[in-house]
Amino acid sequence: VGGMNLTAAVTGSIGSVPNPIAVPADVTQVMFNFTAGNTAGTGQIQINGTTTADVSVIDQPADLDIGGYTLVQTTSAKTYDIPSGTMVPAGGYVIISRTATKAEFETYFGLTLGANVIYLNAGDAGITINGDETYALQNASSTVIDGPSIAQPATAGRNYSRVQPVGPANMASSWTDQADSIAVCSPGSGQTIPGTLSGIYISEISDVSGSGNFKYEYVELFYDGG
Repeated sequence: VGGMNLTAAVTGSIGSVPNPIAVPADVTQVMFNFTAGNTAGTGQIQINGTTTADVSVIDQPADLDIGGYTLVQTTSAKTYDIPSGTMVPAGGYVIISRTATKAEFETYFGLTLGANVIYLNAGDAGITINGDETYALQNASSTVIDGPSIAQPATAGRNYSRVQPVGPANMASSWTDQADSIAVCSPGSGQTIPGTLSGIYISEISDVSGSGNFKYEYVELFYDGG
């Protein structure tokens, strides 16, 4: 199997190792051991027929359906209902912008959003950062699953990026607080999948200062697979 991409079939609820494994030419055997019902397992890679190395394999969580979830803004009160069928992969982001199209957003921030990023234009329905706003995320049953966040100051103009491990959204220590600018904004990046999972949460809130730039204001969600 040297030099090939290997996908190993396993038993139980895992189904298959989530990503193909690149096998170097000197690897002579790959073995995985799983217990039915588990979501992780152990394995060994044998090199040159003698040396073995232990590896851990973690099951890839299923995509999360957030259709019907709601982003709730206070001061002034606004809500944005996430469209039906919106599926977020583990390690994926959702960017909810004020009114910018995806193309406009990418051009303004000078980036190309990754395949793991879902972009939603709220059409001015859910985000208006003018000062004192907080944000909360509710699931389809109207249960708050994250937030309310800390508030923008009265003059707004701040970028809040969530600190990991994720703490309570209403605590200042849960956020990195910086004056908003393109240099500090990180739409579609900046979070990792930690050892202790939190599920989906608000990962970034950014005002966008400057004349006519309000359309690029955004709230970002991140799903770590929990």
